[in-house]
Amino acid sequence: MLTCDGSAVSISSFPRTDHSSFVPHIQGLRAIAVLGVVAFHLWPSALPGGFVGVDVFFVISGFLITGHLRREILATGTVRLAAFWGRRVRRLLPAALVVLGFCAVVISVPSLALLSALPARVKEIVAATSYVANWQLVATSANYFGDSNSPTFARHYWSLSTEEQFYLVWPLALLAGVAIARRVHRRSTAGTIGAVLLISLVSFGASVWFTEVSPAAAYFATFTRVWEFGAGALLALFPRLRARSASARMVCGWLGLAGLTMSFALMSDAIHFPGYAALLPVAATVLILAVVPGGAWWFPTRLISLPPFDFVGKISYSLYLWHWPLILVVPALPWWTGGITQTAALLLVTVVLSWLTQRFVEDPLRSWPWLVGARPRRTFAVGGAAMAAVVVLTIGLGAVNLPQFLSARSALADLRADPTMCSTPLNEPAEACDVLSTGGFFPASSIAGMDSPQSSECLAQFDEAEPLTCSFGTDDPDAPSVLLIGDSHAFQYIDVLADVAVREGWRLTTALKGGCPWSTTKLASEVPFARVCDEWRDNVSGWLLSQTPAVIVTSAYSGTQYAVDGYGSRTDAAVAGFAGAWSSPAVAAVPILAVTDNPAFPTNPNLCLLNRAATDCDVPRAQAVPAPDPMSSAAEARPNVHVLDNTDIFCDDAVCSPVVGNRNAYRDPNHLTASFAASLGSRLTVAIQRVLDAHPQGQ
Repeated sequence: MLTCDGSAVSISSFPRTDHSSFVPHIQGLRAIAVLGVVAFHLWPSALPGGFVGVDVFFVISGFLITGHLRREILATGTVRLAAFWGRRVRRLLPAALVVLGFCAVVISVPSLALLSALPARVKEIVAATSYVANWQLVATSANYFGDSNSPTFARHYWSLSTEEQFYLVWPLALLAGVAIARRVHRRSTAGTIGAVLLISLVSFGASVWFTEVSPAAAYFATFTRVWEFGAGALLALFPRLRARSASARMVCGWLGLAGLTMSFALMSDAIHFPGYAALLPVAATVLILAVVPGGAWWFPTRLISLPPFDFVGKISYSLYLWHWPLILVVPALPWWTGGITQTAALLLVTVVLSWLTQRFVEDPLRSWPWLVGARPRRTFAVGGAAMAAVVVLTIGLGAVNLPQFLSARSALADLRADPTMCSTPLNEPAEACDVLSTGGFFPASSIAGMDSPQSSECLAQFDEAEPLTCSFGTDDPDAPSVLLIGDSHAFQYIDVLADVAVREGWRLTTALKGGCPWSTTKLASEVPFARVCDEWRDNVSGWLLSQTPAVIVTSAYSGTQYAVDGYGSRTDAAVAGFAGAWSSPAVAAVPILAVTDNPAFPTNPNLCLLNRAATDCDVPRAQAVPAPDPMSSAAEARPNVHVLDNTDIFCDDAVCSPVVGNRNAYRDPNHLTASFAASLGSRLTVAIQRVLDAHPQGQ
């Protein structure tokens, strides 16, 4: 019989066959999962699929939580929802809030974090504290510059937000299934299993579809991940599926470990995820969970139950919380070089800090009698107050730096209006340049990320297929028409070319899209919104038929991932794509100025510049500049294509620098600051004029 009483639901017809809930190798699974994630964040090229450790955690959570709910029903006939949620709060909230408090302090320290990212970081920590971090990431996933193009201290909280949302809804979903089943069946088991199966199938279908349509958003969305929890839940609801014989335990254990090994080694950002790809790590985790404890010492589940695995498994939650903020903080330290010894020391510090958090925060507060012995509402009140405190701390510390942020934004606007204002001592407005300058260059590394083009409405975002055309300069129909076409690396010249168009009496029209170069070579299938890029290119081709440009200016990110099918390499694919776009019927006779891409840095050079001299942040030229340059190669034997190569401005024969003269050239690893792009105005003007002179319109 089913009765509802407040937060409790009593079920009398649930099967009472019980099985031990103790699965010692779960700690080993947790250890494997968290070590995979940590290794991926430290050495992404060495373990490209380490991110699937998160999926392992999801399956484990579904197995344990559903098993717990089932056992509670068997033992008491009741699911006390408030008590269940209270246990989740005591288990997860304390350590999570401690680390978020640490993040709030770090982002407010100018020597450790970039001031330019302050508003985004405050939003991110508030979202993480509120357990909606994954949906914040979904909301910004279609915006090319939505996350300020730099790693975020609390981004890894997206998975914790997903889990908390699961914990909130899952008991209700199970009980709803039971209630429906009781109306048509004598047994409630069918309702529970039916609810889990239906939800999981719908979620899996949504995951497959959404991963193809919008892979960036699909990765973070809750509904694309629910089926992974459901896989663990189904195993908990079907105890007869557990592997009990020695042979079954050996086969399931080794197959599961092999599946996880393959996932860590073969998965990468080259694969749309989750979708179908997540089946491998999910199935592998289910196989390992299906093995009942016991067996000889060489059994796989016994091996991952050894003390080292058990230790890492116990601290896995805190280790997951701490590792990412620490990885992001250390590059700003003046003595950090990223060598093997320092990386080992970082790992040791992370493990020690995680153990301390587990020992003195997680365990004591989870079993604190003052909370455990009281009604759940006390836990909710304390947890809510703690969450509010972290939000207030984050906003308060952010507000301390807000005046500096606003001053920097105002000074950058002045600098964009007059790129020479801090270069000529007699002309120098002391207050603005004091805000802008540090270490002998401007803009300061802490604010360079804010120095972006102001015409953001002219850049089509990831999910936009229609060209967003903008016009600048003269309205004279007889004036030379200049088109600017390309991705964000063409967009970085929009402000300076708009100023040039006004000064020279040209008419500038732009068609720009983030992450989508003007090319006929398709992007690699793993690139988010690759299909939308194809549509945008087709639309631009149609738009070009209605244009009569005197010259087209284009540029493109050299690190773009192109599909290599039919080509020897990505470079060959890039060269063929540029040549194809420039030879299309609409523009075959139009002169083109191809601005080769600027050097790119492996990480944001501004993090290095925070506490180091500019020369300490140089990178080898061979690492920063592609050789051969695909645009230069595509221009060969095409007399209508002219090349402007600015590489030697940034680089000598050996190294490339993020600071050129007294100007900070970069706002992130590969985009130029708008003020530095403005300093290239004379070079761009001369180059365009030479093209116009070489190809008089109408001749």
